[in-house]
Amino acid sequence: AHTHSLDRGLEGLFRTLDHLDRAGLAHVGTARTPDPAARVVLREINGVRFAFLAYTTSTNGIPVPAGREWAVNLYSPAGAAADVVLARRLGAEIIVCALHAGIEYRREPSAEQRAIVEELLDLGVDAVLGSHPHVIEPLAVRVHSTPDGTERPVFVAHSLGNFLSNQRWRYSDCGLLLILQWEKPDGGRPRLSRARWQLVWVHKYYASGRPVFRLLPVDEQSLPTYAADPLLGEADRARLYQAWEDTRTLVGPEEVALE
Repeated sequence: AHTHSLDRGLEGLFRTLDHLDRAGLAHVGTARTPDPAARVVLREINGVRFAFLAYTTSTNGIPVPAGREWAVNLYSPAGAAADVVLARRLGAEIIVCALHAGIEYRREPSAEQRAIVEELLDLGVDAVLGSHPHVIEPLAVRVHSTPDGTERPVFVAHSLGNFLSNQRWRYSDCGLLLILQWEKPDGGRPRLSRARWQLVWVHKYYASGRPVFRLLPVDEQSLPTYAADPLLGEADRARLYQAWEDTRTLVGPEEVALE
């Protein structure tokens, strides 16, 4: 579910889902039918049952066709609440939500983003993965207190930035990969125990007159290796190093472990 879901109308939306199906990629947030089950993707990972949800706050100024509101998951507190209830009824122990919201090219979350994130966490979502701003925004690993007094560790990425993109300017030429780890004690509920991010910088160069894009993972260990990369010019290296410094300054340590 994102702001471009309806750029080519429902036909384009359905065609996109066909391509994802052929590629074997699970998808959530847009649908071909009003079946409520399409609003939740369930996966069991190492014996833990995960549910994945997705919402967008806009569709690029294109209204969702009347009577087909189920085609795109436009965010509403009531809709999200119903999906969380459904996910729990289907056995989900951990709920992860992709949220398409915010202000483009702004490196801090908007008041609307923050409010929606808090609503989702109050409903019982365990991790929120944001997109839309095209730049990385802060991450948060914290203990969340729900209105009923329950406390649990949660993870929030307000915006993961860009992944594969032709936006070549500062802050938009990179994005984040995440590794989130939950531990499940015998007979207990899974609990977030570790969160790690890795920067991915997009390198664009030309070969035989055609543009080529490379996704380069960047961390403390890999950073020195790029000094000898034959495809990177000095200007490329400077931008890669700048992206690394910008990101580390904004989001903090690469790994956070919870007790």
